[in-house]
Amino acid sequence: MGAFVLPLAKDRVEAWKGWVRELRGPRAEAFEAFNRRMGLSAHRTWLGWGSMGTHAIVVVEGVGEAHFLDRLATETEPFATWYRERLTELHGLDPSKRLEHHSILCVDWAEVPATV
Repeated sequence: MGAFVLPLAKDRVEAWKGWVRELRGPRAEAFEAFNRRMGLSAHRTWLGWGSMGTHAIVVVEGVGEAHFLDRLATETEPFATWYRERLTELHGLDPSKRLEHHSILCVDWAEVPATV
């Protein structure tokens, strides 16, 4: 599992929510195909805010998770290009530049249902 946090300026929150609505609505099939091409089995995003500002928390899982950002930077398929442009517009992230990102899972707790 790979996780990263992307800052989001307060004046971009509504535009970000619109982007998410597109991903879940009219672009849902393209988003699903994009994730499969990237080798992902899960792609989850939360919107977070508080004293440290507004941000998106992204978790990707699957065989392609380690290379997701690298592949995103070079993917030429139209949906990937659109997705990359929105990341740049909304988060100030330029995936075409080499992005260094590392995360280590440090706590992984889940309640296990009792068996009968």
